[in-house]
Amino acid sequence: MAQIRKNRYGEKIKWLLLVLTIFILCWQIVNFADRDKAQLDDFLEYWAAARIVISGGNPYDQAQVKSIQTAVGQPENDIVMMWNPPWALTLVIPFGLLNYQLGHALWFMLNFAIVVICSDWLWIYYGGSSKARYIAWLLAFSFLPTLQTIEIGQISGVIL
Repeated sequence: MAQIRKNRYGEKIKWLLLVLTIFILCWQIVNFADRDKAQLDDFLEYWAAARIVISGGNPYDQAQVKSIQTAVGQPENDIVMMWNPPWALTLVIPFGLLNYQLGHALWFMLNFAIVVICSDWLWIYYGGSSKARYIAWLLAFSFLPTLQTIEIGQISGVIL
């Protein structure tokens, strides 16, 4: 009898986490889509660099970066440069093909999915129960640096 209650409790937690995750994802996507201006975060620098590379320019040229970022509403005194090595451009070029809002939303979803998948793989690799995978997700998202990495759009999640 106690085992049945324990299983029901675990199932309720799984569903609650799933609903909460879907709600957070939807809220973030709507939040990105409603922005009429660019937000000062790491994604902006990657997106601008990708746009410049696609047009045949130099992604490390401050004047070119400034023109792209101010075009999407970034104040001129808040320009952010991408200082990652050139190979990192291959990771962000697909997002440069999209407009800023859509690219930012997809970048967020990609980083979120990568954290879920990697925490799941690590959970199984180190012998965690496949029925309790949600614990790995909960642990991954309870770590503040993980949340900050996803929120400000750092590239480290994609590199993971």
